[in-house]
Amino acid sequence: MSTLNIQQLGTDIVSKASAVLKTDVTTIQGFAQQQIEAIAQQADVVATGIADNAADPNQGIRPALQGYFLDNLEQMIESFAETLVGILRVVLEQMINAVVGVIWGAINTATGLTLAVPGV
Repeated sequence: MSTLNIQQLGTDIVSKASAVLKTDVTTIQGFAQQQIEAIAQQADVVATGIADNAADPNQGIRPALQGYFLDNLEQMIESFAETLVGILRVVLEQMINAVVGVIWGAINTATGLTLAVPGV
């Protein structure tokens, strides 16, 4: 019966987890960048509208509507954060499954058994 090669197992875990994260981090970064740009643009529109109204009460966003626009901006931010958390949960689950697969594979090799990988 063989024993686990701890150094190789560590290398395999890092390799597998990094492969999963690399793929998904690119997706997360692209999504995050687009959303951040949209939020910044909306904030600029709101700020400009409020400033225009302050300069000329017949222009821009009237005080009665400022709360509406600011609430919408806050909702954009909350939706962005909630979506990002959801994406991160998926990435975390994939990383956990990848590492479990590596460890179970190493145990199977070391013991000569074929243990079923849980949750994968």
